[in-house]
Amino acid sequence: VAFFFAIFWIGSPAVACWISRSAETEDRLRISAADIHALRTVARRTWHYFETFVTAEHHHLPPDNFQESPAPVVAPRTSPTNIGVYLLSVVSARDFGWISLSDAITRIDATMTTIENMPRDRGHLYNWYDTTTLKPLYPLYISAVDSGNLAGHLVAVAAACAEWAEAPSVHLQGDFEGILDTVTILDESLEELPDDRRQLRPLRQRLADRLDGMRRAVMTIKAQPEMASIRTINLAVLAGEIRKLATAIHVEAASPKSDVIADWAARLEATCEAHVHDSHNDESAVSALRTKLLALRGRCRRYAFEMDFSFLMRQERKLLSIGYRVEEHQLDESCYDLLASEARLTSLFGIAKGDLPTEHWFRLGRPIVEIGFKGALMSWSGSMFEYLMPPLVMKEPQGSILNQTSKLIIKRQIQYARSKNVPWGISEAAYNARDRELTYQYTNFGVPGLGLKRGLGQNTVIAPYATILAAQFNPREAVQNLMRLRAIGALGRHGFYDAVDFTPQRVPEGTDHAVVQNYMAHHSGMSIAAVADAIFEGRLRERFHSDPVIESAELLLQEKAPRDIPTATVRTEADERSKDETETESPDSRIILDPIKALRATNVMSNGRYSVMVTATGSGYSRFGELAITRWQPDPSEDRLGSYIFLRDTATGDWWSATAEPKRAEGERVQTLFADDKASFTKSIGSLRSEVECI
Repeated sequence: VAFFFAIFWIGSPAVACWISRSAETEDRLRISAADIHALRTVARRTWHYFETFVTAEHHHLPPDNFQESPAPVVAPRTSPTNIGVYLLSVVSARDFGWISLSDAITRIDATMTTIENMPRDRGHLYNWYDTTTLKPLYPLYISAVDSGNLAGHLVAVAAACAEWAEAPSVHLQGDFEGILDTVTILDESLEELPDDRRQLRPLRQRLADRLDGMRRAVMTIKAQPEMASIRTINLAVLAGEIRKLATAIHVEAASPKSDVIADWAARLEATCEAHVHDSHNDESAVSALRTKLLALRGRCRRYAFEMDFSFLMRQERKLLSIGYRVEEHQLDESCYDLLASEARLTSLFGIAKGDLPTEHWFRLGRPIVEIGFKGALMSWSGSMFEYLMPPLVMKEPQGSILNQTSKLIIKRQIQYARSKNVPWGISEAAYNARDRELTYQYTNFGVPGLGLKRGLGQNTVIAPYATILAAQFNPREAVQNLMRLRAIGALGRHGFYDAVDFTPQRVPEGTDHAVVQNYMAHHSGMSIAAVADAIFEGRLRERFHSDPVIESAELLLQEKAPRDIPTATVRTEADERSKDETETESPDSRIILDPIKALRATNVMSNGRYSVMVTATGSGYSRFGELAITRWQPDPSEDRLGSYIFLRDTATGDWWSATAEPKRAEGERVQTLFADDKASFTKSIGSLRSEVECI
């Protein structure tokens, strides 16, 4: 007995220490060296988009997208979200070691100078600008979510500038892994070059040897960092030799694949020169960098806090409107009313800044869906974008409903994709349908059961960037899925293409998928930021939350996950399957031609309090709760009771109703469209055409 008591007594301090430890408040992401290497390479390829297209021609703004097929076309427009994620990408590119500190400063300064001189309204950029003229595109519109993204990302960029300014000499030494990222891409590109020409083999071998030499040289510097300032010059010399060999191969081969090799060799040389530049700065240069960084920090933060979000809130609902129509001086009727939406960054920033009341956060809906005996928040469309874009800069404490939701929806996305035998990762993206100018179309896609939107099971469009976003929480599964996407041709010159469309109706004959060959700026920026968060343990989040204003609102993010899942909000798999099976029988919209002769059709629209019922002929009534706003008397023989608009032809004196009833006109052509959110009545009489919408 004494022996066991002695053992217990000796071990009691360790036991006391173990049970007294504080609970983990954040996830510790476990990521292997191989996965880190794979994700860094993906991010480096993606950075190529911004290297290529953010130029003086576009006033140092990221063009919205680049489409390769059928001919290369750059879309010369940009949005606040594009600008925000680009600036995050610049900071991340510096963290990865792809660009020098001075290059990062130059890029941020150039973009800030541009947007500081662009027209704004109450501190907000408009939703779209022409990147070549900097003129806003009409109709003028202020998007709540886009402005929130830009503001939040600018706060993170400001914090990065402040961090670098504290000790510029420390941050001047870049991450040499950034060189190896480009070396890996060159290796892969060399392997993809067909080995069908004997005269190229000596050049290929010499290039492969030089790449091995570059890898060894970098490892030597990492092992002896005190010699970095001297040995980085050797890296630049070696990179110059690699570029010459790659150019010689391209001259001989003259193929698209050899052009890729020559391009990446030039990028490698630029990266090595960036490290040389970082390693050779005297005290005066360091002091100048500190001054620039502090000035940039102030400019970024000031720009973010100049945005006024108070007017974007619908006071009666305490919710953010989707946006503001500037020319009409009117807020959109629709609001962001779910916590699981891309707008929650806007909500957090607005509350922290004092523009929105704290009550707004608790007005956001929290419908729950069960996934593996746990509850996850539902979003509108069940897309990765809605769930995983805010965590690029927003913390999600361990045990919180937001953190649990992010993990569970990734699990559900994987399960859903396996059931369809396709790669996983569904989000808003371009898809394999084009307009008359052969431009890919774009919409939101999601997983049935995660989203409130109907018809989510009708499309199967996989967006690689959605997988990269998921790397913030599940890097192993993400890397494996990216390998699968690469195997089916989803990897392009500027990273992964925007989407792979598996929807049978849009797939070319003889194959089961179509690669959508374009790149979106905001998807590229989100991808780079997500990889940075995964590899650097949420560094962008730490920067965003280091701002004292943001820190003051952190308590809102501590909301715990519910232990019991409310029965009323559970969406089962059976429910979703039955809904998808009947979706084609009950489409989201109906068109009634000649409503007078057609069977009587009605449409009911409601926001939960105010309701409107209209018939295809234009009759109907409205109610607020139990209170009748307009009178209504159902009549099986006639349909002429309601509120109407009448029109008169001033030339002839003829008059008629804008809807089918109650006043008809000779030779009229009438059509009614019923949708979930509106009823549209169109009438044509001769050369006159009218359209009335009830929304």
